[in-house]
Amino acid sequence: MPFDQTKWEALIAILQKQGAAGEGKPFRAEYIKAVWGNGSETRYYGSSAYSEVSPFRDVKNYTDDESIEARIMGDPFRKFEINGDIRTENIEITLDDHDGEIAALFEEHGAAKVDLYLYWPQVDLNYDAWWGQLLPPQITGRFQQICVMTNGYRTRELFLPSGPIMPEECPAVFSGKMSSTDKVATNLCGPYDLHLGGSVGELDPGTSQPFIDCDKSPTGCDERYGHTRFYAGVNLKITPTWIDNPGNLAHSKGNAGIRNKSAAWHFGTKNFRGSDLILMRREPSQGQPDQGFVDTVWRVGKGPVQAISNIKVLDKVIGAQHINIRFGDRGQPATFYSLTNMSNLSGVAHVRARVGPINPFSVTLQSLSMECSISGDREIAVWTDDETFTRRWSDDRVWCLAEMYTNQTAGLKYEPGRFWIDDAIAASDWGRKTVTHTFTFPDGEEHTFLHRRTTFDASLVERPAIDQIVDVCRSGRISIPFQYDGKYSIVPFRVWTDEELDDARVFTDFGPNKNIVWQGPQPVIFERTRPDVLTNEIAFTFEEIGNYDIPRTIYVNDPVAQAAASKVAGDEALAIVKKQYSGLGIRNVNEAVSRARWTLFFGEYDAKTGGGTKNNCLAKVIVPLEWMIGMKKYEPFKLELESQEIPEGFEWFIMLEAQRIDGLNVMITGLAYNKDEMEDFEEEAEDPPPTGLCSIDADCPTGYVCRSGVCVRVDPPPYCPLDPGTPTYNTSTKMIELEIPECP
Repeated sequence: MPFDQTKWEALIAILQKQGAAGEGKPFRAEYIKAVWGNGSETRYYGSSAYSEVSPFRDVKNYTDDESIEARIMGDPFRKFEINGDIRTENIEITLDDHDGEIAALFEEHGAAKVDLYLYWPQVDLNYDAWWGQLLPPQITGRFQQICVMTNGYRTRELFLPSGPIMPEECPAVFSGKMSSTDKVATNLCGPYDLHLGGSVGELDPGTSQPFIDCDKSPTGCDERYGHTRFYAGVNLKITPTWIDNPGNLAHSKGNAGIRNKSAAWHFGTKNFRGSDLILMRREPSQGQPDQGFVDTVWRVGKGPVQAISNIKVLDKVIGAQHINIRFGDRGQPATFYSLTNMSNLSGVAHVRARVGPINPFSVTLQSLSMECSISGDREIAVWTDDETFTRRWSDDRVWCLAEMYTNQTAGLKYEPGRFWIDDAIAASDWGRKTVTHTFTFPDGEEHTFLHRRTTFDASLVERPAIDQIVDVCRSGRISIPFQYDGKYSIVPFRVWTDEELDDARVFTDFGPNKNIVWQGPQPVIFERTRPDVLTNEIAFTFEEIGNYDIPRTIYVNDPVAQAAASKVAGDEALAIVKKQYSGLGIRNVNEAVSRARWTLFFGEYDAKTGGGTKNNCLAKVIVPLEWMIGMKKYEPFKLELESQEIPEGFEWFIMLEAQRIDGLNVMITGLAYNKDEMEDFEEEAEDPPPTGLCSIDADCPTGYVCRSGVCVRVDPPPYCPLDPGTPTYNTSTKMIELEIPECP
C-alpha cells in the first residue's frame, strides 16, 4: 500500500517530543518475510520474537497473524542502502537453525524471496525498506546458516537480453509453471494456461489434469499443445537440397557458434547490422560458376517484432522472390529453406535470404553479413492505469525499460506487481512531451533544438544487466528503477514545481525542528569537484537516423568551466576536461545535443560521479532513520543551516543515496538543485495526446501516425501477418511455387 504520511507525521511528533522534553522514544522492530516455493512456505524472522513481545504484538496485523521467530543473530541491518537499485550491495545475515528447519527449506525450495520491514508500534507504521532474495548458504551449517540477501531478485551480472538462445534441445521454461497469464504471454514456451484456469493446452492423459512440467522434447511439446510448433530447440542438421538437376546436392552449414548466445532485442525502429547467421548453403550453377546463389538464414532478434524490411546480404539488396521473413511469433511457420526438417525458430525473428547471382564458392561463413531495417518488439506492456495495460509496439523509453525487467524470455523476469505503475506512467508522460532547448553561445549566437524529450530506438545485445540498464536510464534522463516501500519506482530527472519544493522535507541544525545529527566539526559535509577535474566537455555518440544509424559523435562544452580549469592549471588557454558518453536509443541530433548538454550541466545524478558544471556540489547529512523513511530517491530536500554557509546559495538538494550507517541514523547524499538553470534549460511545446491514444492521424504529433488507436512513428511499416498457401511443385519448371497474398 502507499506510504502513510499521517502515521509518519505522528512518528516524527514522538521523535521531536523526545528531543524537546525527553518524553518517551519511538520503538522499532526489524524483521524479514521469507517466501519459499512461490508462496508455498512463508516465514517471518527477527532478532526477537516481536509478535510475542509488548509493545510489538500488533505487528501480527502485517504478518497474516503469523508469529515472528527469533532466528536472526546479531544486528545485520545496521548498514545498508535504503531505496537501492540494481547497483546496491547485498546484506549478509546469519540465521539460527538449531532445529534444521531453514536448511530443509533451502534444500527443498532453493532461494527465498524476502522483504525487510521496519515497524513502529506507537503509530502502527509498517514500512518495506528493502527486498530481494535470501540465497542458500555456500556452506550449510549445523546450527546456524550464514546467508546473503541480494538486492532484487536477479544478479546484476546476468546478461541482458537473457534469451532466447538456440541449443538443439528446448531451452524454454514450460509455461505450465508460470504463475500468471502475463508471465505466460512473455515466456518463450507456448501459451499453456490450463493450470491458470484457461483453455489453451492439453491435459495429462495419465491424470486428466493440466501438465505441471515438460521433458523439453518434441514429443512432450506435442503432448501438451497437440503439435510441436512451440518447440524452441533448433536443428542445424538440414537435409541436402536438389539444385539444377537430380544428383546435384547442396549441403547446409550450420553456425553452431550462436547456440548459447542470446538473440538481440530490438525496441522502436533501427537499422541493424548485427544479425547472426544460422544456416547457409552454396547453390552453384552448372557451366556458369558466377551465376549461382547462396541461400542463408539469419537470426534478427527476439520476437515478435513489428516489421523487417530493406534486407541486404553482402551489401546486395535481396529481391522479394528470394526472401522469407518471420517476425518471431511463437508457433510461427518455418521458412522454405528446407521443406522437410527446417526449424520454425519459435519466438525468434529471422530471415531466409537467397543472394545472387554470385560465385557461391567465393563466400564463406565468416564473410557473410546482413543488414536490415527493424521495427522492434511489438508486445511491450504499455500501462494506462495501475491495473490496465495493452501489449503493442512502443518507442517509449519508460515502458521499454519496464519490459526489460519483467519479460520472461529476454528480461530479468520480475513481476509487474513489483512496480509503482503510477510513477512509471508519470515518467512516461514526461518523456513523451515535445520540448525546445535553446542555447546561447558567448558571442550571442542562439541555437534552438526541438525534439521529443526522450525516445528509445535501440538494439540490445548481450551485456551485463547493470551496464545495459545504466546506459538506458542515463541516456533518457530517467532513474534506474529503485526500491521504494516494497516496489520499484521509475522517476524522471525533472524540474520540481514551487509547490513541491515548498513541501520538501527540511533538514536543519537549529530550533525546535532540529533533525541533523552532528558527527563531526560541522553538521553537513559539502563536497565540490575541483575545476581542473570537473568534466567541462562531453563527447556524445549516438546512432543517427539520417545516416542509417551510423554512429556520430557530437561535442558540447562549458567555456566558463573551461576557463576556471585553466586558472587552476596556470594556463591562459581553455583547459579541456573531456568525458565520453553513449546515447543508447537516441537517433535524433536535436535530442542528442540536448541530452549531452543536460549531462554536462547537471551531471549523471549519481553519488559517485557528483554534479555538473551548474550544480557542482554534493551534501552529506546524517539524520535519524525516522526522518528519512518515506522519502523517495531523487526527490528534493531543503537544508536550513545556522552553523555554516551553503555553497553557492543552494537551498534544495536532490537525494541520490541514503545509507544506513548504524542502528539509529542514515547518511543522505544530496546533489545541489540549481533551480534557475534547470527551469531555463528547456521549454515544453504543445503536448502530444497524454496517453498516446488517437482516432485519426491529426491527433498525433509531427512524425507520428495513428495505427490501431495508438500514435506510432511514421517510419515503421504496418505489421502485416501473411498466410501463405500450400506449396506446389511445377513439373515443367522444376520449381516449388507458393502463393503469397498481398497485405490488405
